Amino acid sequence: MNQSPEAQRPKSASDARRDLYGLVKSAEDDGVTTLIHKSVNKRVERVLLAPLDRFPAARKADAFRTWTLSAAQKEFGTLITRAAGGEPQVLRRNSTPAAVLLPADPNELALSPDTAAPSGPATAGGAVTRPSTPTRERGRRLATLGDAIGAVLATGSAPGLSFGLARLDEATGGLHRGRLVLVAAEPQVGGSLIGLAAARTALARGARVLYAASGPSSADITRRIIAAEAGGDYARLKTGVLTE
Repeated sequence: MNQSPEAQRPKSASDARRDLYGLVKSAEDDGVTTLIHKSVNKRVERVLLAPLDRFPAARKADAFRTWTLSAAQKEFGTLITRAAGGEPQVLRRNSTPAAVLLPADPNELALSPDTAAPSGPATAGGAVTRPSTPTRERGRRLATLGDAIGAVLATGSAPGLSFGLARLDEATGGLHRGRLVLVAAEPQVGGSLIGLAAARTALARGARVLYAASGPSSADITRRIIAAEAGGDYARLKTGVLTE
């Protein structure tokens, strides 16, 4: 079987059960498809944990059996057997479909016309081969305690981007994707330098940065970055009296 570029290395059923929340998150956010295998009486059952965009029929209400992630984790072996036998199993975060378990053998997938995925070149599991565009519903949703705990444990530590100031990183955990950080300070006390230090740290890691400031000029910002990176004297660089 040829796996798509988004596919991960195969995982055993026990490993996939343990990492289920993380695998579903990868399917949602990055369009990753994971091959999962389980041995039963010298027979191997293989399924794909796939993003919904690889199998749009899974979005249709009541088309397939659905499971919350906490329930799916408890009955994961049963889900694999059903999916491998041709019965797609939809995994959901509360009431929202998040991913789907499909048979790895496309010949096992038998769908009625009203639930079939759109026609087109297909790969394993009857997945349509078009650019994956992960979609996640925005906004807040109610969460069961089991799903919330599982998501936190699966995510683990997530160090943020450094502010460039060690004590500030310790106090805040750094900058994290998807968060808006508001820095407020009195004029002329260095508030804009906090954002500049974070921008410099991001630039050092090869990231793209948009730095917009109403006070300092682009030349002044550039001089500050040069002085910080080179360990030079900013005041002398600004006045043009920096020695060799």
